[in-house]
Amino acid sequence: MKKAIIAVAAVLGSLMMSSCGDTKACWELTTTYTVLGVSTSATTYVYGTRNDIDAAIAKAKEDLKDYGDLNFTKKRVNKAEADCQGMK
Repeated sequence: MKKAIIAVAAVLGSLMMSSCGDTKACWELTTTYTVLGVSTSATTYVYGTRNDIDAAIAKAKEDLKDYGDLNFTKKRVNKAEADCQGMK
């Protein structure tokens, strides 16, 4: 019984740690769009939480919906806050 309680506590602890949507990190955001038949992409780096990035992407999609097909991709990169904001 004691082992079962420890196992359940370990599983619950790992599940609680896995939902880290509010851990800040450096994100590489790539926006791909097509203008006059030419596909173009732009990459920017943003420091924030996964939730911040998702909210920014949703707002950008809403603000730019009249400009055609936009595709946003995000990728977490291993950079410090100072390094992330200095990247272009």
